[in-house]
Amino acid sequence: MTAALITVLLAVGAIAYVARPLHGRVAVRSEEDPEVDVLRERQEAAVEALRELDYERQIGKLTDAEYFPLRERYARQAMALLKVLDQREAAREAALERAIAARRGGGRGAGPVVPVRVPAGASGAGGTPARPLRRWLLATAGGMLALVAAVVLLVSTVDRGTVQPAVVGTVPLRAPHALAFDPATSGRLLAGGTNGMMASTDGGKSWAAVASNGLPAGIISLFPAIGSSGLMALNADGSVLQSNDGGQTWRPAGGAPTLPRGAQAVAEVPGAPPVLVVATSDGMRASSDNGETWAAANGFVNGLLPTNDDRDVVYAPTADQSTGPQGRVYHGLLFVATDKGLFASADDGQSWLARSLGGDLVALAVDPQRPTSLIAMNAQGQLFRSQDAGVTWER
Repeated sequence: MTAALITVLLAVGAIAYVARPLHGRVAVRSEEDPEVDVLRERQEAAVEALRELDYERQIGKLTDAEYFPLRERYARQAMALLKVLDQREAAREAALERAIAARRGGGRGAGPVVPVRVPAGASGAGGTPARPLRRWLLATAGGMLALVAAVVLLVSTVDRGTVQPAVVGTVPLRAPHALAFDPATSGRLLAGGTNGMMASTDGGKSWAAVASNGLPAGIISLFPAIGSSGLMALNADGSVLQSNDGGQTWRPAGGAPTLPRGAQAVAEVPGAPPVLVVATSDGMRASSDNGETWAAANGFVNGLLPTNDDRDVVYAPTADQSTGPQGRVYHGLLFVATDKGLFASADDGQSWLARSLGGDLVALAVDPQRPTSLIAMNAQGQLFRSQDAGVTWER
């Protein structure tokens, strides 16, 4: 975020420097337009409100349920005001160009600079007066700065920081890829890799082998069974298996949905209808018709995932709640593990926010007894734990 803002500030400085000689050659005066000043102040206030919201959420002053509705409201307000300001500035530019053309048409003189007054009624389509060239250029640069700052804030609103979280455990498997809590036994954590499955009952500190009958070695993810109790496993060949005894025996899952190509993991978001969200090697996909059709769920400008390499996705039935543009109410959170860290969505994948855990992550697990308790695993099998839905991590 810092690098992006520094780049924009340097660009604004360059524009101001170029504008200086132009201001010395032609001075254009106009009557003040207080309405535009008010609009600009409101737009800047909305961007500042977004920064304050991010800060208050980071320090724990706002819950996700409080944060997301406010974030959406201020973001829409900032963008709407910026659009109006752009229209006003376009009208000023047209009037200013006419004024400069009229000045040049009068010939070049060696005497002092002659002020050219643009009447208040001279305007473009918006009917607003022109302003001095330097002020117009700086105002336009300020609008660009506000726009870029708002987008940067909305795409990634959590500073990942430089302090690394503590490793709370390590999975002793080759190429570990799968992680899940056993829904039948409280606190029992299961992990899968190329050489089998293991279980831990102390949060990942120690592990014991699980004799899994019928489970292929190519397991790539574990997740709660869709539409039933138990546990499901997704294998490298695309098959889906199910276990109702904590991973000891496995059988083909009946009625499993048809998954999109490159599927890496599956999560079910309850609702009417329920939504299936799949992490694939080519981005996120979502389906509200049990896998009949799939649509992209990578987010939009105000929360776009920065990568398509998505390894695992889990749903956490937290108390978080948000309302979408069409009035739909969303409950709980989605988390996705990627090669660029952890991201969360409060609206079924329509927008994503970076959480404070970076790095190359391959698997996630949510404790069904404590939905805000989250464990993440990286490609080396190292485990990290959060007790507040991924906002902070044990250090």
